[in-house]
Amino acid sequence: MADIIISNVGPNVSSQFNELRNSEKTPIIELTSVYGLSDLRDIVETIGTGSVSNDATEYLVSTAAGSTDAAILESALRGRYEPGYAGEAGIGARLPDAPTGDQVVRWGMYDSENGAFFGTTSTDIFVAVRRDGTDDIINQGSWNVDNLDGTGPSGVTLDLSEGNIYQVLFTWYGYGVIEFRVVLPNPVTLAQEVITVHRYTPIGETSFVDPNLPLRAEVDNNGTGSPLTLYIGGRAYGIIGRYDPVFRVTSERRQLTGVTSTLTPVISFIRKTEFPAGSGRANSIEVNLEEINLISSLDIAYQVILGGTVNGTYNNYPTATTNIPNDETGLLVNNNATTITGGEVVFQGITSGGGGADRVTAKALLLDFNLPTDLPITLAVSNLEGGTATVRAVFRVTESW
Repeated sequence: MADIIISNVGPNVSSQFNELRNSEKTPIIELTSVYGLSDLRDIVETIGTGSVSNDATEYLVSTAAGSTDAAILESALRGRYEPGYAGEAGIGARLPDAPTGDQVVRWGMYDSENGAFFGTTSTDIFVAVRRDGTDDIINQGSWNVDNLDGTGPSGVTLDLSEGNIYQVLFTWYGYGVIEFRVVLPNPVTLAQEVITVHRYTPIGETSFVDPNLPLRAEVDNNGTGSPLTLYIGGRAYGIIGRYDPVFRVTSERRQLTGVTSTLTPVISFIRKTEFPAGSGRANSIEVNLEEINLISSLDIAYQVILGGTVNGTYNNYPTATTNIPNDETGLLVNNNATTITGGEVVFQGITSGGGGADRVTAKALLLDFNLPTDLPITLAVSNLEGGTATVRAVFRVTESW
Protein backbone atom coordinates (compact mmCIF):
# COMPACT_ATOMS: atom_id res chain seq x y z
CA MET A 1 0.00 0.00 0.00
CA ALA A 2 1.35 3.42 -0.92
CA ASP A 3 2.25 5.93 1.77
CA ILE A 4 -0.45 8.51 2.46
CA ILE A 5 0.51 12.11 3.18
CA ILE A 6 -2.07 14.29 4.89
CA SER A 7 -1.80 17.96 4.01
CA ASN A 8 -3.86 21.12 4.50
CA VAL A 9 -5.81 19.49 7.35
CA GLY A 10 -5.47 21.25 10.70
CA PRO A 11 -1.92 21.37 12.03
CA ASN A 12 1.17 20.19 10.21
CA VAL A 13 0.92 16.40 10.47
CA SER A 14 3.43 15.41 7.77
CA SER A 15 7.14 16.08 7.98
CA GLN A 16 9.35 16.63 4.95
CA PHE A 17 10.61 13.09 5.56
CA ASN A 18 7.17 11.61 4.73
CA GLU A 19 6.50 10.85 8.40
CA LEU A 20 3.01 11.13 9.81
CA ARG A 21 3.37 13.24 12.91
CA ASN A 22 2.03 16.21 14.78
CA SER A 23 4.95 18.37 15.88
CA GLU A 24 5.00 21.59 17.85
CA LYS A 25 7.24 24.41 16.74
CA THR A 26 10.13 25.35 18.98
CA PRO A 27 10.72 29.09 18.56
CA ILE A 28 14.33 30.20 18.25
CA ILE A 29 13.85 33.80 17.08
CA GLU A 30 10.70 35.83 17.70
CA LEU A 31 10.91 39.51 16.80
CA THR A 32 7.90 41.81 16.83
CA SER A 33 8.02 45.11 14.96
CA VAL A 34 6.43 47.44 17.51
CA TYR A 35 9.35 48.16 19.84
CA GLY A 36 11.78 50.05 17.57
CA LEU A 37 15.37 49.24 16.72
CA SER A 38 17.65 47.62 19.30
CA ASP A 39 21.23 46.36 19.39
CA LEU A 40 19.84 43.26 21.10
CA ARG A 41 17.66 42.42 18.11
CA ASP A 42 18.76 44.26 15.00
CA ILE A 43 21.74 44.85 12.75
CA VAL A 44 21.37 47.81 10.39
CA GLU A 45 23.56 48.45 7.37
CA THR A 46 23.15 51.42 5.05
CA ILE A 47 24.89 52.83 1.99
CA GLY A 48 24.54 56.44 0.85
CA THR A 49 21.33 57.94 2.19
CA GLY A 50 19.66 54.58 2.75
CA SER A 51 18.00 54.23 6.14
CA VAL A 52 16.21 51.84 8.50
CA SER A 53 13.66 53.24 10.93
CA ASN A 54 10.60 52.17 12.90
CA ASP A 55 7.22 53.88 13.20
CA ALA A 56 6.19 51.86 16.30
CA THR A 57 4.28 49.45 14.06
CA GLU A 58 6.57 48.44 11.19
CA TYR A 59 10.20 48.71 10.20
CA LEU A 60 10.87 50.97 7.21
CA VAL A 61 13.80 49.79 5.08
CA SER A 62 14.30 52.71 2.72
CA THR A 63 16.41 54.35 0.06
CA ALA A 64 16.35 57.97 -1.05
CA ALA A 65 17.17 59.32 -4.51
CA GLY A 66 20.85 58.39 -4.50
CA SER A 67 21.68 55.84 -7.18
CA THR A 68 23.98 53.95 -4.79
CA ASP A 69 21.56 53.99 -1.83
CA ALA A 70 20.92 50.69 -0.07
CA ALA A 71 19.54 49.62 3.33
CA ILE A 72 19.54 46.29 5.18
CA LEU A 73 17.68 45.18 8.32
CA GLU A 74 19.04 41.91 9.72
CA SER A 75 18.26 40.01 12.90
CA ALA A 76 21.12 40.10 15.39
CA LEU A 77 20.42 36.44 16.14
CA ARG A 78 20.71 33.60 13.66
CA GLY A 79 18.41 30.66 13.34
CA ARG A 80 20.04 27.35 14.27
CA TYR A 81 19.27 24.18 12.34
CA GLU A 82 19.22 20.64 13.76
CA PRO A 83 19.48 17.66 11.39
CA GLY A 84 16.41 15.45 11.48
CA TYR A 85 13.97 18.33 11.76
CA ALA A 86 12.67 21.12 9.55
CA GLY A 87 13.56 24.76 10.02
CA GLU A 88 10.95 27.42 9.29
CA ALA A 89 11.61 31.11 8.79
CA GLY A 90 8.82 33.65 8.49
CA ILE A 91 8.75 37.37 7.77
CA GLY A 92 5.96 39.88 7.25
CA ALA A 93 6.64 42.21 4.31
CA ARG A 94 4.76 44.97 2.50
CA LEU A 95 5.89 46.86 -0.60
CA PRO A 96 3.41 49.65 -1.43
CA ASP A 97 5.34 50.85 -4.50
CA ALA A 98 6.97 48.62 -7.08
CA PRO A 99 10.69 48.99 -7.87
CA THR A 100 11.71 51.02 -10.90
CA GLY A 101 14.72 50.74 -13.19
CA ASP A 102 17.31 48.39 -11.71
CA GLN A 103 16.13 48.50 -8.09
CA VAL A 104 16.04 45.18 -6.19
CA VAL A 105 14.12 44.30 -3.02
CA ARG A 106 14.72 41.09 -1.02
CA TRP A 107 13.35 39.55 2.19
CA GLY A 108 13.76 36.17 3.84
CA MET A 109 16.34 34.01 5.62
CA TYR A 110 19.81 34.80 4.28
CA ASP A 111 23.07 36.71 4.62
CA SER A 112 25.64 37.88 2.08
CA GLU A 113 26.78 34.31 1.36
CA ASN A 114 23.90 31.85 1.91
CA GLY A 115 20.17 31.55 2.33
CA ALA A 116 16.72 31.54 0.73
CA PHE A 117 14.54 34.56 0.10
CA PHE A 118 11.78 36.27 -1.82
CA GLY A 119 12.38 39.36 -3.90
CA THR A 120 11.27 41.59 -6.71
CA THR A 121 12.69 43.79 -9.44
CA SER A 122 10.81 46.21 -11.68
CA THR A 123 9.95 43.28 -13.99
CA ASP A 124 9.70 40.09 -11.89
CA ILE A 125 8.77 38.73 -8.48
CA PHE A 126 11.11 35.85 -7.63
CA VAL A 127 12.37 33.36 -5.08
CA ALA A 128 16.08 32.63 -4.78
CA VAL A 129 18.57 30.31 -3.13
CA ARG A 130 21.96 31.80 -2.36
CA ARG A 131 24.87 29.39 -2.03
CA ASP A 132 28.42 30.55 -1.35
CA GLY A 133 27.63 34.03 -2.68
CA THR A 134 25.89 32.94 -5.89
CA ASP A 135 22.13 33.36 -6.38
CA ASP A 136 19.90 30.86 -8.19
CA ILE A 137 16.88 33.02 -9.06
CA ILE A 138 13.51 31.53 -10.04
CA ASN A 139 11.04 34.08 -11.39
CA GLN A 140 7.33 33.88 -10.58
CA GLY A 141 6.36 32.47 -13.96
CA SER A 142 8.65 29.47 -13.35
CA TRP A 143 7.45 28.55 -9.84
CA ASN A 144 6.72 24.83 -9.90
CA VAL A 145 3.77 24.60 -7.47
CA ASP A 146 1.64 27.76 -7.62
CA ASN A 147 2.80 30.93 -9.34
CA LEU A 148 0.09 32.99 -7.61
CA ASP A 149 -1.17 34.68 -10.77
CA GLY A 150 -4.76 33.51 -10.31
CA THR A 151 -4.38 30.45 -12.54
CA GLY A 152 -2.62 28.20 -9.99
CA PRO A 153 -4.21 25.59 -7.69
CA SER A 154 -5.08 28.21 -5.06
CA GLY A 155 -6.66 30.66 -7.49
CA VAL A 156 -4.91 33.47 -5.61
CA THR A 157 -3.03 36.40 -7.13
CA LEU A 158 -0.07 37.74 -5.15
CA ASP A 159 -0.12 41.47 -4.45
CA LEU A 160 3.06 42.69 -2.75
CA SER A 161 1.46 45.98 -1.73
CA GLU A 162 -1.12 44.34 0.54
CA GLY A 163 1.36 43.02 3.10
CA ASN A 164 1.81 39.26 3.39
CA ILE A 165 3.57 36.63 5.48
CA TYR A 166 6.35 34.80 3.64
CA GLN A 167 7.85 31.52 4.83
CA VAL A 168 10.87 29.40 3.99
CA LEU A 169 10.68 25.77 5.17
CA PHE A 170 13.74 23.58 4.73
CA THR A 171 15.48 20.40 5.76
CA TRP A 172 19.26 20.34 5.71
CA TYR A 173 21.56 17.41 6.00
CA GLY A 174 23.44 19.48 3.51
CA TYR A 175 20.74 18.25 1.13
CA GLY A 176 16.96 18.47 1.24
CA VAL A 177 14.05 20.37 -0.28
CA ILE A 178 13.51 24.09 0.34
CA GLU A 179 9.85 25.18 0.22
CA PHE A 180 8.83 28.77 -0.41
CA ARG A 181 5.40 29.62 1.00
CA VAL A 182 3.09 32.63 1.22
CA VAL A 183 0.29 32.93 3.77
CA LEU A 184 -2.76 34.37 1.99
CA PRO A 185 -6.58 34.41 2.36
CA ASN A 186 -8.56 31.96 0.26
CA PRO A 187 -10.47 34.03 -2.35
CA VAL A 188 -13.68 32.04 -1.71
CA THR A 189 -13.70 31.27 2.02
CA LEU A 190 -11.41 34.15 3.09
CA ALA A 191 -9.76 31.69 5.50
CA GLN A 192 -6.00 32.18 5.83
CA GLU A 193 -4.03 29.47 4.03
CA VAL A 194 -0.38 28.57 3.70
CA ILE A 195 0.31 28.26 -0.03
CA THR A 196 3.48 26.56 -1.24
CA VAL A 197 4.63 28.36 -4.37
CA HIS A 198 7.93 26.65 -5.23
CA ARG A 199 10.00 23.65 -4.14
CA TYR A 200 13.74 23.82 -4.71
CA THR A 201 15.79 20.62 -4.77
CA PRO A 202 19.60 20.87 -4.76
CA ILE A 203 21.38 18.52 -7.15
CA GLY A 204 25.01 17.52 -6.78
CA GLU A 205 25.70 19.92 -3.91
CA THR A 206 24.28 21.17 -0.64
CA SER A 207 21.52 23.76 -0.76
CA PHE A 208 23.40 26.18 1.50
CA VAL A 209 26.97 26.09 2.72
CA ASP A 210 25.74 27.15 6.20
CA PRO A 211 22.10 26.69 7.35
CA ASN A 212 22.39 28.93 10.45
CA LEU A 213 21.09 32.16 8.99
CA PRO A 214 19.61 35.52 10.04
CA LEU A 215 16.28 37.02 9.02
CA ARG A 216 16.93 39.84 6.60
CA ALA A 217 15.26 42.49 4.43
CA GLU A 218 16.91 44.92 2.03
CA VAL A 219 16.32 47.57 -0.59
CA ASP A 220 19.01 48.37 -3.15
CA ASN A 221 18.71 51.19 -5.67
CA ASN A 222 21.35 49.42 -7.76
CA GLY A 223 22.09 52.44 -9.95
CA THR A 224 18.53 53.85 -10.07
CA GLY A 225 18.08 57.27 -8.44
CA SER A 226 14.59 56.80 -7.01
CA PRO A 227 13.33 56.41 -3.41
CA LEU A 228 11.75 53.12 -2.32
CA THR A 229 10.55 51.69 1.00
CA LEU A 230 9.96 48.10 2.12
CA TYR A 231 7.83 47.73 5.26
CA ILE A 232 8.67 44.81 7.57
CA GLY A 233 6.45 43.39 10.30
CA GLY A 234 7.19 40.40 12.53
CA ARG A 235 10.11 38.02 11.99
CA ALA A 236 10.40 34.49 13.33
CA TYR A 237 12.46 31.33 13.04
CA GLY A 238 11.73 27.99 14.65
CA ILE A 239 12.40 24.28 14.56
CA ILE A 240 9.42 22.07 13.75
CA GLY A 241 9.89 19.52 16.49
CA ARG A 242 12.10 19.19 19.54
CA TYR A 243 14.99 21.63 19.95
CA ASP A 244 17.77 20.11 22.02
CA PRO A 245 21.02 21.78 20.96
CA VAL A 246 24.45 20.38 21.71
CA PHE A 247 26.81 22.87 23.36
CA ARG A 248 30.38 23.14 24.45
CA VAL A 249 31.24 25.31 27.44
CA THR A 250 33.84 28.00 26.81
CA SER A 251 35.28 29.79 29.82
CA GLU A 252 38.05 32.04 31.07
CA ARG A 253 39.33 33.04 34.52
CA ARG A 254 41.24 36.07 35.76
CA GLN A 255 42.50 37.61 39.00
CA LEU A 256 42.27 41.38 39.23
CA THR A 257 43.88 43.48 41.99
CA GLY A 258 43.37 47.10 42.92
CA VAL A 259 39.67 47.20 42.01
CA THR A 260 38.17 50.59 42.95
CA SER A 261 34.73 52.17 42.54
CA THR A 262 35.44 52.59 38.83
CA LEU A 263 33.80 49.91 36.69
CA THR A 264 36.58 47.63 35.49
CA PRO A 265 36.37 44.91 32.81
CA VAL A 266 37.48 41.46 33.90
CA ILE A 267 36.76 39.09 30.99
CA SER A 268 35.27 39.74 27.58
CA PHE A 269 34.25 37.44 24.72
CA ILE A 270 33.63 38.28 21.07
CA ARG A 271 32.93 36.11 18.05
CA LYS A 272 35.65 35.43 15.53
CA THR A 273 34.75 37.14 12.28
CA GLU A 274 35.26 33.90 10.33
CA PHE A 275 34.63 30.39 11.62
CA PRO A 276 35.81 27.74 10.91
CA ALA A 277 39.16 29.22 9.92
CA GLY A 278 39.60 29.28 6.16
CA SER A 279 35.89 28.85 5.43
CA GLY A 280 35.49 32.40 4.15
CA ARG A 281 32.05 32.74 5.73
CA ALA A 282 30.61 34.57 8.70
CA ASN A 283 30.69 32.98 12.15
CA SER A 284 27.22 31.48 12.72
CA ILE A 285 27.86 29.71 16.06
CA GLU A 286 25.13 30.36 18.65
CA VAL A 287 26.61 31.75 21.88
CA ASN A 288 24.68 31.90 25.16
CA LEU A 289 25.57 33.24 28.59
CA GLU A 290 26.11 30.41 31.07
CA GLU A 291 27.54 31.35 34.48
CA ILE A 292 29.85 33.61 36.47
CA ASN A 293 31.84 32.79 39.63
CA LEU A 294 33.29 35.60 41.75
CA ILE A 295 35.59 35.60 44.79
CA SER A 296 36.29 39.01 46.30
CA SER A 297 38.05 40.47 49.34
CA LEU A 298 35.47 43.29 49.60
CA ASP A 299 31.84 43.96 48.65
CA ILE A 300 31.58 44.45 44.89
CA ALA A 301 29.01 45.06 42.18
CA TYR A 302 29.17 43.26 38.87
CA GLN A 303 27.65 43.81 35.45
CA VAL A 304 27.43 41.78 32.25
CA ILE A 305 27.63 44.30 29.41
CA LEU A 306 26.73 43.84 25.75
CA GLY A 307 28.78 45.95 23.38
CA GLY A 308 31.04 48.60 24.80
CA THR A 309 34.70 49.16 24.06
CA VAL A 310 37.53 47.71 26.15
CA ASN A 311 41.12 48.88 25.88
CA GLY A 312 42.72 45.44 25.89
CA THR A 313 43.27 42.95 23.08
CA TYR A 314 41.26 39.92 22.04
CA ASN A 315 43.33 36.76 21.75
CA ASN A 316 42.98 33.26 20.38
CA TYR A 317 42.78 30.29 22.69
CA PRO A 318 44.52 28.60 24.42
CA THR A 319 45.31 31.17 27.07
CA ALA A 320 47.63 30.68 30.03
CA THR A 321 44.67 29.85 32.28
CA THR A 322 42.36 27.91 29.95
CA ASN A 323 43.59 25.20 27.63
CA ILE A 324 40.85 25.40 24.98
CA PRO A 325 42.09 24.58 21.44
CA ASN A 326 41.76 27.55 19.11
CA ASP A 327 40.06 25.50 16.41
CA GLU A 328 37.46 24.23 18.91
CA THR A 329 35.87 27.60 19.60
CA GLY A 330 34.26 30.36 17.56
CA LEU A 331 35.24 32.98 20.17
CA LEU A 332 38.11 35.28 21.03
CA VAL A 333 38.79 36.26 24.65
CA ASN A 334 40.09 39.41 26.33
CA ASN A 335 41.53 39.00 29.83
CA ASN A 336 43.82 42.02 29.97
CA ALA A 337 41.57 45.09 29.64
CA THR A 338 41.46 47.79 32.31
CA THR A 339 38.79 50.19 31.00
CA ILE A 340 35.39 49.89 29.34
CA THR A 341 33.18 52.56 27.77
CA GLY A 342 29.63 52.34 26.48
CA GLY A 343 27.59 49.19 26.08
CA GLU A 344 24.27 47.98 27.46
CA VAL A 345 23.85 46.17 30.78
CA VAL A 346 21.98 42.86 30.35
CA PHE A 347 22.60 41.46 33.86
CA GLN A 348 23.94 42.85 37.14
CA GLY A 349 24.17 42.14 40.83
CA ILE A 350 26.11 42.72 44.05
CA THR A 351 28.07 40.36 46.27
CA SER A 352 29.38 40.56 49.82
CA GLY A 353 33.11 40.41 50.40
CA GLY A 354 35.04 38.38 52.91
CA GLY A 355 35.54 41.02 55.57
CA GLY A 356 39.25 41.08 54.82
CA ALA A 357 39.47 37.39 53.96
CA ASP A 358 38.68 36.15 50.47
CA ARG A 359 35.72 33.82 50.10
CA VAL A 360 33.26 32.77 47.40
CA THR A 361 30.79 35.63 47.09
CA ALA A 362 28.79 34.98 43.95
CA LYS A 363 27.76 32.20 41.65
CA ALA A 364 25.18 33.46 39.20
CA LEU A 365 23.37 31.52 36.52
CA LEU A 366 22.87 34.12 33.82
CA LEU A 367 19.89 35.00 31.73
CA ASP A 368 18.76 32.90 28.79
CA PHE A 369 20.58 35.33 26.54
CA ASN A 370 21.90 34.68 23.04
CA LEU A 371 24.88 36.83 22.09
CA PRO A 372 24.06 38.93 19.00
CA THR A 373 26.42 38.82 16.05
CA ASP A 374 29.59 40.94 16.14
CA LEU A 375 29.10 42.46 19.62
CA PRO A 376 31.33 41.63 22.61
CA ILE A 377 30.01 40.51 25.99
CA THR A 378 31.97 41.63 29.07
CA LEU A 379 31.97 40.84 32.78
CA ALA A 380 32.92 43.99 34.72
CA VAL A 381 33.20 44.74 38.46
CA SER A 382 33.40 47.73 40.79
CA ASN A 383 34.24 48.09 44.50
CA LEU A 384 31.41 49.14 46.82
CA GLU A 385 33.72 49.90 49.79
CA GLY A 386 36.73 52.12 50.37
CA GLY A 387 40.22 50.96 49.50
CA THR A 388 40.88 48.40 46.80
CA ALA A 389 39.57 44.87 46.27
CA THR A 390 41.10 41.73 44.87
CA VAL A 391 38.66 39.87 42.61
CA ARG A 392 38.96 36.41 41.11
CA ALA A 393 36.44 35.60 38.42
CA VAL A 394 35.36 32.87 36.02
CA PHE A 395 33.07 33.73 33.09
CA ARG A 396 31.39 30.91 31.14
CA VAL A 397 29.44 30.89 27.91
CA THR A 398 28.12 28.05 25.75
CA GLU A 399 28.62 27.53 22.01
CA SER A 400 26.36 25.44 19.81
CA TRP A 401 28.01 22.75 17.70
